[in-house]
Amino acid sequence: MIDLLASVQPPSEEGIWLFHAKSYQAALGKDEILDLREKDIYQELLQHWLNKGCIAGLSPTPRFDVSFYLKTNPDVEAAGIPPWIHWCEHGAEEGRLPHPAFPRELLDGRPGPEAMRAWIEQIGESPPSIDWLEPLWRAALSHEPDLGRLNWQDSLLSNQPFRGTKRALHTTRLRALMPQIQCLALLPGMFVGGAEREASIALRYRAEHFGTEDLLILCTDSDNNQAQDWFNGLGQVYWVNGDPELVLDRQESSLLVAQIVCGWGPKVVMNFNSGAGWEAMARWGPQMASRSETYSWLFSRIYGERGEPLGYADQCARQALPWLKSILFDNHTFAKELIDSYLLPSDQAQKLKVLYQPIDQHPPNPPGGTAILWAGRLAAQKRPELLAAAARKLPELRFEVWSPQDFKEEAPNWGLDLPNVFGCGGYLNIDDLPLERYALALFTSAFEGMPNLLLELGACAMPIVASAVGGVPELVQLSTGWAVDTSQGNLEEQADKLVAAIQQVLSNPKEALSRGLALQKLVRKRHNPINYWQTGKQCSSFFRK
Repeated sequence: MIDLLASVQPPSEEGIWLFHAKSYQAALGKDEILDLREKDIYQELLQHWLNKGCIAGLSPTPRFDVSFYLKTNPDVEAAGIPPWIHWCEHGAEEGRLPHPAFPRELLDGRPGPEAMRAWIEQIGESPPSIDWLEPLWRAALSHEPDLGRLNWQDSLLSNQPFRGTKRALHTTRLRALMPQIQCLALLPGMFVGGAEREASIALRYRAEHFGTEDLLILCTDSDNNQAQDWFNGLGQVYWVNGDPELVLDRQESSLLVAQIVCGWGPKVVMNFNSGAGWEAMARWGPQMASRSETYSWLFSRIYGERGEPLGYADQCARQALPWLKSILFDNHTFAKELIDSYLLPSDQAQKLKVLYQPIDQHPPNPPGGTAILWAGRLAAQKRPELLAAAARKLPELRFEVWSPQDFKEEAPNWGLDLPNVFGCGGYLNIDDLPLERYALALFTSAFEGMPNLLLELGACAMPIVASAVGGVPELVQLSTGWAVDTSQGNLEEQADKLVAAIQQVLSNPKEALSRGLALQKLVRKRHNPINYWQTGKQCSSFFRK
């Protein structure tokens, strides 16, 4: 942007009409030390104003009196919006004066930059024409995202209303946090889900090695905080949608992410399934990568009702991959699937890294349980209707469902209102489940990555009957459990396969125990903290200081 400005309108010693270099340098004072090369002093000062001064509320020209503007517009100061941005984007059109000597008649509904140009022309400073600005701005858009701090140029050219007021307030609130932040973790929210569990594990290990002073957790998509206990003490948390008055839609949230990364440049950005994070990385990957090392997690493909692939793997990952340092996976199956389906060249395929998550060791599950455990969200992905079909075929068995949702309300929607199916409430950790009550765990998902639930049950040597989807067969194999192909046939035929496996477990407790212990051995060998940390350091600077 600076190069383009300089090439189209070479600056004079004083600067161009919207940026007065000498006065800005004087305004910085001695507190701000710049490495100013004499021949590039104009570009250096303008770059400083674009990156820091504008957001900090400094004026680029003596024709805009910051103190006067804030004194006469206390609402702007209370809102925390940088005064120059506020005046350019809508203050001028609202009739607010930028300077005590500014002729009010020159406002006349004009956007701020136009009004300022008219005043400079009136007092005889002969500013250059702004005809060059439109093609320059259009060319720059191919290289620079709309980061809010330059919205006035877009507004001037397209006459679109200002869209960044709420986002500007977020940047004001973040300004106190960001200078010391070197690591930015992006989360959708704090749901009780696999992505959040993976995030909490990674953040806990990082906190144990490096502390939390330089880490910010940014929740971008939702104010859901059901799993907040997982993140206590792991770093500062900022909720984009925590204030009902400042809720951002997905587009604005992704712009905020891009603005934070491009404006403050944390050393590393790690995205744990944040939708706004993925969209920002797909749209502004080059700009973000020029400021930070960017990484993102993918866990599984998501499919719609007609079996069409949805989710970030298909909507964002392909566009973002060239600019990401790596994409992390918790299973090899999904990584290989993307390499094959996208026909990735070797240099991009090498960016897909597998990091098996660590699991705490548990003693083997005490024998003697008779009920069947099912745990997870009552949602289409988890296929509770398949659980219901299996339960109908085994009326003599007790099925217990652990889910964060209201079971009584949800059960009829999935056919689970059966006399042998019981809702037990929600859970946060494996220790919340009374495993001694169960003979086996049943897992019925339609698509998955590497389910944390199965890893934790495997660490307890629990016999598992699971649909063979996603990364599940990497864990539940012939020697470690019962992986069942439920991708073929109708619902009843799929349920018959699960029922046959359940009956095998119940009729042969010695084999069930043997496979459960083999699964526990696999989890301890492959999913241990040492492997996780060593592999993590190879995959991402998130795991390095």
